[in-house]
Amino acid sequence: MKKRIMILLAVLLVMAAALPAHAAESSLIANGDFEKQDGGTLLPESWEFHSYEAEYNGNQSNAYALRENDPERGGVLHISAREDDDAAVFQTIKVEPSTIYKLSCYVKTQGVENGAGANIALRGIIAVSDGLFGDNGWTKLELVGRTGPSQTTLTVSCRVGGYSAVGRGDAWFDDFTVEKLSDAQGEIVPFYSGTDASSETDGGSGGWVRILVILLAVIAVGAAAVIILRRVFSKKKTSPEPLPSVESYAEDKERKLTPPVERSFFDMSGDRLPEPTDVKLRLTKKDRIFVLVLTAVYAVIALLRLGTLNFPTSRWEADAGESVRIEFGRSVKLSDIWQNSGISFTNYKLVADDGTEIMFSSAKEREYGHMYRWTSINKSSVQRAAATTGLTLTVLGGDSSRPNQADLILLELAVFDENGALVECTVPESAKALFDEQTTVPETPSYYNGMYFDELYHGRTALEHIENLPVYEWTHPPLGKLIIALGILVFGMKPFGWRIMGVLFGIAMVPILYMMAKRLLKKSELALFSTFLFTFDFMHYTQTRIATVDVYGVFFILLMTYFMLRFISMDIGDSTRSMLRPLALSGVFFGLGCASKWICMYTGVGLALFYFVKLILMGVKSYKLAGLKKYKNSGLVKRFWKTAGILCAWCVLFFIIVPALIYAASYVRYYTAQWLPNRQAQIYNADPSAYSSASEVKLGLSDALSTYVKGVVKNQKDMFNYHSQLKSEHQASSTWWMWLLDMRPTWFYVGGSKEVALPGGSTVSYVGTISAFGNPLVWIGCTLATLALVFLLIFKKKKFPNAVWFILVCFGSSFLPWALVPRSTYAYHFFASVPYICLASGYFVGYVEELAAERRMKKAKDGKRSCGKLKYVWMALTLIFFGLFFPVISGVEAPRAYIAALQWMPFHKFEIVNESDEVVKTYRVGWTFTSYEPSDVNKKDNNGNYIYITRIKR
Repeated sequence: MKKRIMILLAVLLVMAAALPAHAAESSLIANGDFEKQDGGTLLPESWEFHSYEAEYNGNQSNAYALRENDPERGGVLHISAREDDDAAVFQTIKVEPSTIYKLSCYVKTQGVENGAGANIALRGIIAVSDGLFGDNGWTKLELVGRTGPSQTTLTVSCRVGGYSAVGRGDAWFDDFTVEKLSDAQGEIVPFYSGTDASSETDGGSGGWVRILVILLAVIAVGAAAVIILRRVFSKKKTSPEPLPSVESYAEDKERKLTPPVERSFFDMSGDRLPEPTDVKLRLTKKDRIFVLVLTAVYAVIALLRLGTLNFPTSRWEADAGESVRIEFGRSVKLSDIWQNSGISFTNYKLVADDGTEIMFSSAKEREYGHMYRWTSINKSSVQRAAATTGLTLTVLGGDSSRPNQADLILLELAVFDENGALVECTVPESAKALFDEQTTVPETPSYYNGMYFDELYHGRTALEHIENLPVYEWTHPPLGKLIIALGILVFGMKPFGWRIMGVLFGIAMVPILYMMAKRLLKKSELALFSTFLFTFDFMHYTQTRIATVDVYGVFFILLMTYFMLRFISMDIGDSTRSMLRPLALSGVFFGLGCASKWICMYTGVGLALFYFVKLILMGVKSYKLAGLKKYKNSGLVKRFWKTAGILCAWCVLFFIIVPALIYAASYVRYYTAQWLPNRQAQIYNADPSAYSSASEVKLGLSDALSTYVKGVVKNQKDMFNYHSQLKSEHQASSTWWMWLLDMRPTWFYVGGSKEVALPGGSTVSYVGTISAFGNPLVWIGCTLATLALVFLLIFKKKKFPNAVWFILVCFGSSFLPWALVPRSTYAYHFFASVPYICLASGYFVGYVEELAAERRMKKAKDGKRSCGKLKYVWMALTLIFFGLFFPVISGVEAPRAYIAALQWMPFHKFEIVNESDEVVKTYRVGWTFTSYEPSDVNKKDNNGNYIYITRIKR
């Protein structure tokens, strides 16, 4: 008995000894069992709440979170979202670098649907557990991941919904734990930004072997390229011509070299060697007038009110706890305060003389949604304060994931008195940047004087590239942001500066498409028609005036397509040397396009198809002619295989190696800003005594190349995982087939609201909007024309040129892959396909006008004439629609009633709401204008999907 007691006591002592260790491990997260409550917020103590709808759409009542008592489990966390939202309760904890952690929590749900469901996740990073949907009892969720090499904090969260995966319903959470692991089985996700370097390193000679192989491969390819270039471009003829010259054919005396000819791409007829192809684009005087006028008109329209150059640039930087006194020099009753911030959280407060606290961030870390634009701080709090002689600004905190950056960066503040006039403010010399550019304060905050939509990602990242900072937007390749950065370098970090490059590329699209249309359609009037439709398409206008990367991808798609068109126009009668230039240019622009946005890979598949088909047909033709008596000893077959080998090697160089080098080179700022410092910190932490600081660590060539290559490869994996898992139920998302009918726009911007006085004392409410969708005369009209062209190809006996197939294949390769893409898609993803339906429409209109001309000839005897000017009617209607919808796509302020009246499809709606987010009126337009009351809001269609709603505040 005593022995058993002694054993029991020993076990209890061991358990007691283990308790401190367990408690120390559990202390990673505070109040993970949600037993303690914050009396001021009703949240669990040590936890904070965030709602996407509340912050960005002002919908404060959509979601809430609080601590509740469960009969079985005690204190639990309850998160509820009435409509789709990303509602999260979060806490930042301390962690160790390059360490595996397991997050776990018990979750119960009721009526959870859409998006990511109920889950546990990290904030600011795409790392999320499996989601629970519907009704579930208490279920354990887990998430295992590894921290970055220099990471010291982690923000964990309980959540309903997610980033671009909003959801709704009720979820309860309990026993949230964070456990450090020495190892783990199964998937280990990264708990750090996609731009962070991997913590794994190669040991021994493995890294050197891989680097050596890569270097040898590059040297071998480079040597091969030099040999090919020297043989091709050498003036000294050391070997026979790639193809027989005309003079070598004694029996073919009738063949002439001049003038060169153009033929069908895949022409297999004839019993003579084709003559050299005329690849020059011979523009007539009429062509030049068309191009210059169309380009100039669009340039003026695109540059009109693009963005201001009168924008604050000086910055006041401060860290948490710092304060500054703002003096007015008199007692002032305030009506509003605006701020314009840089890349930082705007987490600060202003305190008036009477103690009123004006909280811009409601005592929480506000994220980056208000940078580089004018924003009202907290109008209701400002107006509650009594008259004051000044304000005390205190910084409350910053972004813990950016330890080397200031917690708060403000470009300018604007203080308004009760009459709406700017108040003259004085501050200490150290804070003069807060009020040194008061002439930049606009009359009304709008798109014209600040960022909107995804400019908050791409424009910001362009600046981070310039300032060599870790990048925020890593879900697309870097080249597009680097091009945006060029405009910023020239014009400054101002709306005009971050948008001008997109506009210039958009303007350049006009002559490029015209040249392609002229080469394909042959007639100047048809080339003008196709280019005109694209020029005045709404999407072309909106997408080139916003600082995002789509415009650069589409621009390079046009160029790579144009030069592949030049290549397939050639034949076996052309020299190998003449074929290399268009192939090389097509490959270079393919690389530039892929380095801007992955959409170029879709069209690249179509171009690869044309290349191989052309090569095969050239071989078939060579064998066919070689079988004829007069070419029996000409060596056509041998020369074809030599040409084919050179062309294939050329394509390996310019469609694989060169694009890969361009793509990798575009990541140079990722390396200098993040991958290199992370690797230096890793080496320094392993042996601190060997270096004075991490920045003193010098990487060898092998280590530097390995770090660079790993970073590039890892970013590709992260991008793929991001896009393949992005399944948002966003109201503005649309599927590929909806684009053909122009069914659902994506709203980029609503703002610039103001009241305009009319004679007689009445007023009219104005608002500015920017919506991304297509000109109905282009998207719907050209879609129907393209389908009609396909019908004619299949069922009509008329033989169309092979150029029609080139257009249709390019359209299919750029458009049809979106049917297989699992992520949420939007109307602007159709942008890259629009040029091809415009070109297809040119062929269709040409065919219709040919039929009209034939009928005119038949009916000329009785004086009847049929119309052959369909293209001009179409162009005129396109321009009229562009003018009618210009206020909706440009951001120019227009009467609300006019904007609402432009809802031309039955399922497009505007919801007019007041300052309390209460619906005042809902407008919808079918084929007749109608309006109805709020009871009809948020209806579902027959498939259970919510009808698209756009909110406009007044």
